Amino acid sequence: MMLAERDEHLASLDRLLADCSAGNGQVALVESAVAHGKTELLRTFSERAVSTGSISLNATCSQVESALPLGVLSQLFHNVDMSPGLR
Repeated sequence: MMLAERDEHLASLDRLLADCSAGNGQVALVESAVAHGKTELLRTFSERAVSTGSISLNATCSQVESALPLGVLSQLFHNVDMSPGLR
């Protein structure tokens, strides 16, 4: 899928990534109406981040797992090598 009019959004995410690489943690909230390309934007950014040596963590949330303590965190960190020295 081709991202339309997302250069500004990707540039903002790239700046946040640069801040993170400099040791300044960041958070981004991506919101929009249904079918406006949020998932594709995040996939594209994730690929760009990984190409710079970053680790990309992904999870899928659902109402069913809302009762599981730390369910999403478990998805994120279950199979990730968090050895010292990694970005």
